[in-house]
Amino acid sequence: MSLNPFGGTRDRLNQAVSARVTAQLDGRDAALTERIDELEETVVALQQTLTTLQRLITEASSTLSDRVRTVEVAQERFAPVAPSAASSAAPSTAPSSQPEHS
Repeated sequence: MSLNPFGGTRDRLNQAVSARVTAQLDGRDAALTERIDELEETVVALQQTLTTLQRLITEASSTLSDRVRTVEVAQERFAPVAPSAASSAAPSTAPSSQPEHS
């Protein structure tokens, strides 16, 4: 006769509990693995978006720089002549102090 009559029952309960805990842990592991995979896909998508945004910013910056240079060149070419330079370079259009003869 066995010293512990419930030994077999305890072993069966331990095995059942162990199997149940293992199943729960496996389920959680699978769920976490799936979530990690989703997060990795999200990170890849974000990295691609960031790369695209950096490229667009670089292109926009280049375009703006080109436009600024174009405006600067246009301002230099078509800038009005300064008043002091205009009066010394152009003939005087001020009315004469002598009356005109008719």
